[in-house]
Amino acid sequence: MEVVPTFSSNALFGILDTIGNWIFTAGIIIAPIMITIGAFLFLTGGDNPNQVASGKKVMIWAIVGLLLVLGARGLFKALRSIFGA
Repeated sequence: MEVVPTFSSNALFGILDTIGNWIFTAGIIIAPIMITIGAFLFLTGGDNPNQVASGKKVMIWAIVGLLLVLGARGLFKALRSIFGA
């Protein structure tokens, strides 16, 4: 007798939920650290316009990354409620 493994949509959502939680947690931890590094570069830039610009870029991209992580989390929750999983 051959055993055929079954795979349900709930199992798929469970796997995606676990991966999403890890990515969300990493993003929530990394974003404030990067914002702090960017602020440090910005504040200690002084007369060096390259360092000031670098600090601005780091802060902007850290905020963009944080917004992407939060948006992806919300989108996944919305899709999960639509599909009823």
